[in-house]
Formats: sequence, structure tokens, C-alpha cells
Amino acid sequence: MTPQDITLLFHDLFEPIYRYVYFRIGHKQDSEALVSLIFEKVIAKQESYSIQEHASIRSWVFRIAHNTIVDHYRTRKTTDAIDDIEISTEHSLEKELDITIETERVRIFINRLPERQREILLLRYHAQLNYAEIGSLLDIEPKSASSLLSKALTQVRDDYNAQLPHL
Repeated sequence: MTPQDITLLFHDLFEPIYRYVYFRIGHKQDSEALVSLIFEKVIAKQESYSIQEHASIRSWVFRIAHNTIVDHYRTRKTTDAIDDIEISTEHSLEKELDITIETERVRIFINRLPERQREILLLRYHAQLNYAEIGSLLDIEPKSASSLLSKALTQVRDDYNAQLPHL
């Protein structure tokens, strides 16, 4: 890859990689550090990328991101806390707090999912990968990824609805 290719790759994938990492980690500074590390690994390993072994360069980069997050958890053993969620000043504090609480509730339900379903949900909605890319990344068929995502969404929705006050 040329330096221009790396630059284009960074511009195309920075946001989806950051969203994916941030949702998995839940801490801004750690997420930023991990995203930097991910792109350092992409540059260092660029010669090992092979179109025959990977469905796309995008799925290859997400595999590096996934492995980097796994390594992070192995070495840090951190837990998410609502205190770590940052509040912006764009909205009123009350509205932002409501959003934060709802986000944390959904995060709890997502974290209760089996690992494979959780991973597929995050790759689909935070990383914006398609089913073929998810399948390649996780070594499963795209239809299996779709089915597991459907089960995950149903479970999160059912858990969320069960927690709502019944009127």
C-alpha cells in the first residue's frame, strides 16, 4: 500500500473503527489510544494483507481492531461504569442524563447477549459492516450473521420492554 492508500484507508475507516471501539470499551481516552494502536498495526502489517485471505481490506482492519480489543481486555480487565460516560454541553443536562441512562440500559442488555451475538450487533451497527464482511471476520456464513443479529435484536428489545413500566 502506498502512503496515499493508507491515508484514504484511515479517512474511510476512522469513524466506524472509533465507534466500534468506543462502544466496546466505553471510555474516550482508552478508545482513542486503541484506535491509534489499531492503525499503527495496520501500517506495520500492511505487507501481510492478502485479498485471497480476506474478503476486503475493511474486514481485515476490523479483524485487527477486534484482536486489539481482546488484547486490551486481557491486559486491563476493566469494567464499564456509568461515571465514565462523558456528558457533552450541547443539550440540557437533564436531557443528556436521560440519554445517558437509556444508553447505559441498552448497553447492559447488549452486554448480556452471548459474545457472538454481541459482536455481530456491534460490527453491524457501530462499525457498519455488511453481512459478508461480518461473516469473513468471524468465519461464519453471512446468513448466519444475519440470523444471529436478528436473535440479538429480539433479545435486546424484549429485555428493554420488560424493564419498561407497564401502563
